[in-house]
Amino acid sequence: MLIDGHVKFRFVQRIMGIKGESEINKFITNNEYEVAYRILEFVNNAELLIENYAPARRDTLDYYINNETLIVMKPNKKELVTLFDVTLDSDNKQNTEKIKQYVKKIKMNNNEIKGIKIKQSKQNTISKHLEYMINYLIGDIDEYKMDIIQTDLQHSINICKEYATQEKALRMENRELMSEMFKKIKKS
Repeated sequence: MLIDGHVKFRFVQRIMGIKGESEINKFITNNEYEVAYRILEFVNNAELLIENYAPARRDTLDYYINNETLIVMKPNKKELVTLFDVTLDSDNKQNTEKIKQYVKKIKMNNNEIKGIKIKQSKQNTISKHLEYMINYLIGDIDEYKMDIIQTDLQHSINICKEYATQEKALRMENRELMSEMFKKIKKS
């Protein structure tokens, strides 16, 4: 993973708590491997918030959260782009609380998406089994029973579509929340 000087500086300043530009630079120079190790450890302990999000039509990036630090990375953890401290980078306390609410809601949506994916996977299996039944039993059962199986298959497909719609709505809500969050975070 590529970690540039800006990220090291922000990490030492905001996470390690060292103050003053010259003190930070001196610490990074004298402890480069420790800083890199601690950054990697910090990132590994972070939770994926949203992936492939492109603010303002720029590169798509992945966003992780560790405590109150928003970690911005290029996809597949190739490069650590920057760190935002939610409490330091927002305009005021009210914005900080709003950002925390957005993060909480995105996490809840992510958990809901995981649940939907599990249900959708099970429903896809049911649909496949019904398709196999139709292909296997064609010509061996009467038309009425075949119609029942085909109706069940269509119902199963419709359930899968509904799950996909629910997942898409949650993902869109997460993107809207990220947009709102960035409006509240000062770029630094």
